Amino acid sequence: MATAKQIIDKAKSFIGVKENPPYSNNVIFNTDYYGHPVNGSPYQWCCVFVWDIFRMCGASNLFFNGNKTASCTAVLNWARANGLIVNNSSGRTGDIILFDWDCSGDADHIGLIVEKNSNGSYTTVEGNTAIGNDSNGGEVMERNRRDYIRAIIRPKYDEEDLRYRVHQQGYGDLPWVDEGECAGWTGKSKRAESICIESPTNLLEYMVHQQSYGDSKWYTNGQWAGVKGQSKRLEGFAVKCKGRKIRYKGHLQGTGWTKWCYDGEFCGTRGQSRRLEAIIIEFC
Repeated sequence: MATAKQIIDKAKSFIGVKENPPYSNNVIFNTDYYGHPVNGSPYQWCCVFVWDIFRMCGASNLFFNGNKTASCTAVLNWARANGLIVNNSSGRTGDIILFDWDCSGDADHIGLIVEKNSNGSYTTVEGNTAIGNDSNGGEVMERNRRDYIRAIIRPKYDEEDLRYRVHQQGYGDLPWVDEGECAGWTGKSKRAESICIESPTNLLEYMVHQQSYGDSKWYTNGQWAGVKGQSKRLEGFAVKCKGRKIRYKGHLQGTGWTKWCYDGEFCGTRGQSRRLEAIIIEFC
């Protein structure tokens, strides 16, 4: 099958592709779908673009059960029937996103989520869009979306490459979360005391800065970094991965989410007595 990253990398590789001539719907994705060039208004292709990306990645079975459709509403109904819809605020890299511009309950447009942004919006890659013509603009573009989201669909990708968890004050060891998700509680004034990160296919190293103990050594896949049961807050952390770029951010007492940090860069504070409350980690 495929991973979420493979799908997004393939979709992004087509950014800038346009219909030729303009307003014709003559584009490579339609040619792949219909088996020959097409031309005319019946051939709008936002959904066809998503279908073709999964096909190119050898993962057709992850989209509409391997069948063809150019209908966004058909995709919505398929996702409902197969239990693939997640909360609109929980989208992550590789998810399919549907839009309902007139709030009618149908799905008018479709794309793929590149990433969730710190303000709650999503960076997406979409086919047949343009500034001023969201659903029939004739180009593959990266967009920023926050409103009119009808549904977010999570395909059953191959096992994710990254998961992590925190040990948190008052809660103990929290459940594992996958790449791009929040581990730890925010808004509850609870300190993270230890973190554990693992990847089945990558060599990870990570360290923490902890109250009274300072910077820890570097730990590897599946080890807990930090101490438990001593009421010592984490104040920062860093992660690096051999052969892959990785980024991460933390939620800090009093200041909220940090900026993204990359590839071993320290994330958090030292000497300011600010507790680390939650973390997000993802490959990039």
